Amino acid sequence: MRMRSTAGALVLATILPGALGSGRAEAAPAPVEYSSGGAFSTCEDSSCNAYFSADTADSPPGYREGFSWYSQAWPLLSQPIDGLQIGLSSTWISPNNVNQPPSVQRAFCAKSKFDDMRKGSWWGYFQTIEGSLGWWASTKFRTVMPKYAMNGTPDCYNTLYSSPGWTFDDTRPVRRSETALVQFSNRLLVPPDGMPLTPASSGGYLGTAWMSLPLPAPGRSIGAGSSGSRAWTLFINADNFNGPVTYWLPQAWSAVTDGTPTLKGLGLDTTEGFVDSFASEWNSVPFMTQTDATGTVFTKVPPTAFPIDSKGRTIFTRDAQAHSAGAIGNRLSAWMAGKGLIPMDFDESGASPELFTTGGQTFYQEGDRLPDLLSTVTLQSFDGGSAYGLQWADQQGIGHLPGTFKKVGRTRVAVPESAVPSALATATFEYSPDPAFTYSSPSWWSASKASSRDYTTRLLDGSTVTYRWYRFVDQPALQRLNLTQSQATVMQRNIVRMQRAWASGTSFMAPPKEGALVSLDPGLLVTPPAGLEYGFVPYVVKQTNTK
Repeated sequence: MRMRSTAGALVLATILPGALGSGRAEAAPAPVEYSSGGAFSTCEDSSCNAYFSADTADSPPGYREGFSWYSQAWPLLSQPIDGLQIGLSSTWISPNNVNQPPSVQRAFCAKSKFDDMRKGSWWGYFQTIEGSLGWWASTKFRTVMPKYAMNGTPDCYNTLYSSPGWTFDDTRPVRRSETALVQFSNRLLVPPDGMPLTPASSGGYLGTAWMSLPLPAPGRSIGAGSSGSRAWTLFINADNFNGPVTYWLPQAWSAVTDGTPTLKGLGLDTTEGFVDSFASEWNSVPFMTQTDATGTVFTKVPPTAFPIDSKGRTIFTRDAQAHSAGAIGNRLSAWMAGKGLIPMDFDESGASPELFTTGGQTFYQEGDRLPDLLSTVTLQSFDGGSAYGLQWADQQGIGHLPGTFKKVGRTRVAVPESAVPSALATATFEYSPDPAFTYSSPSWWSASKASSRDYTTRLLDGSTVTYRWYRFVDQPALQRLNLTQSQATVMQRNIVRMQRAWASGTSFMAPPKEGALVSLDPGLLVTPPAGLEYGFVPYVVKQTNTK
């Protein structure tokens, strides 16, 4: 999430004055102070987040109907830390409005609740599809391994969505008038707190693809006029799952343009996608500060760990591709019209490689440069640009970035932990047990007729997920469309056919060129009950860590 972060300070400990000497009290070091964010930034004034990023060239014309990639998953920290938010490498898909005139660009975020987004030509913030492997401040059931969470905003980050039933940042149930994500898979649950991974598969890659599909999307959205037909659909490739998971309602994108004629036709429902970079976003990373008796400032950041391969590399992302409609969309459209076979993969002839380029990056902390953060490692691309990550100079096995710093002028240089004040050296970042929390479904879901009793499954994050089966067109997320009976019949018939054809043997994403696949939490995988094999979806109605 590309947002400005703020940091507050809290006194953690006070160091008492030292022993008396020569009849005078020695100066005491200042207390250790805790800042909730801002440990790293890539803005000189430290007003933004930190990004370990790589650029990609603009996709060729016609190759903006889908984007896919593989990102490595591993435990970056030895335990969760309160308030921390770090995403492993992913990207942002925006509508391709790069060439819109300034007057239109200024209108994109005119109604944003964020001041920054109302001031410039924020076309890249207007609407995005994003999400990644990572750890988020809003997560209620934390894990050492990253979780995968989809995310996106149709309205300049005023609202963020991460599942068919709940929002991302404030974890509230969505309203009937604003549903955005639709449950597609009949084999994989989409809980609001993210998808856990199995720890044993650490170091593996998760394949992610967002493809614009011509899924049937009739009906009139509540409070919206006409919509485009692009249904951006998430495909995941893991060791134990390969296939479509959810898709975005085109109406979610078009509804926010109501009342602003200049924005009509510029949302992700009608406009091809645009990607120009990938990054690991370090959004909210806490740090500690202490000033010693001489007035020297020292800081401490959470200790991090990176897996290093036999070539001395930590790969963030590899094998990214941009796709044309020929990859799957055209074939799926023809099949729904009764012509040809249903596509069982992404046609490689409809793919164009997205090659990574990296440049020198400078990191800051409270406006001071951190020249030693990457002193023993470089951010660079590998394998002809098909991958990017860190190249380590002399560390092997597991790599560590510097964790303690000393302020020298306008820089903060890395120093060993033994060189910082003892109170700072021994201070630890807080890890509070997850308090009791329940994601509960809203009352308006009762208007959707369920097709089964409630089922439960236990996840590796310690939570219990409750779900029930709905006929696809009866799921709560589709109430927004106000479907007529004939429209529901057409949509249901196509979904039955797709789920039946894709029940086994599908392998949409080609495997990564190197490395194994990560495994999703087995508790996420479900089998439809007898009689509900096709045309039905498992819809999460509750997630809780209470006993």
